[in-house]
Amino acid sequence: TDKPGSFLKSVLDAIRVDAGLAPEAIFSVAAPPPNSMRARPLYLSTAAQIGLIPTPGIPALVDALVPAGTEAQVKQFLNRLLLHPPPYFESSSLAAALCCLQNLPHTQTIAVFPVISAASVSRFVMAQEANTAILTDVHRVLVAVNKTL
Repeated sequence: TDKPGSFLKSVLDAIRVDAGLAPEAIFSVAAPPPNSMRARPLYLSTAAQIGLIPTPGIPALVDALVPAGTEAQVKQFLNRLLLHPPPYFESSSLAAALCCLQNLPHTQTIAVFPVISAASVSRFVMAQEANTAILTDVHRVLVAVNKTL
């Protein structure tokens, strides 16, 4: 289905030559479903140029987007979200949730959720090494979730 001289045909021809395959060797080309509506991840060079990947001389984009004092895990989540965009239905649900939060009356506050690493908590609990500080952090998260519900 490729026109002579197309990029894909040229790449496949080069692979055939490098692999020592016959010119008529057939490749299966996997393409995303036509209606997947998933955003493509950024190229490495683009991510470095806009500050999503640490690069000398380029300020971090996420640091410029969030207020000072934002938790490191929140910054990492936002960085991952920008580097690897979610499927359309997830991103539209996230946008709808943020719009709902933005339209809350100014007199209504949202409970502050302490940010704790789920991996470290589960590691300590599984190893039966969870101390008072870890359990207190888990309790604070549960209290914040309860206030929100």
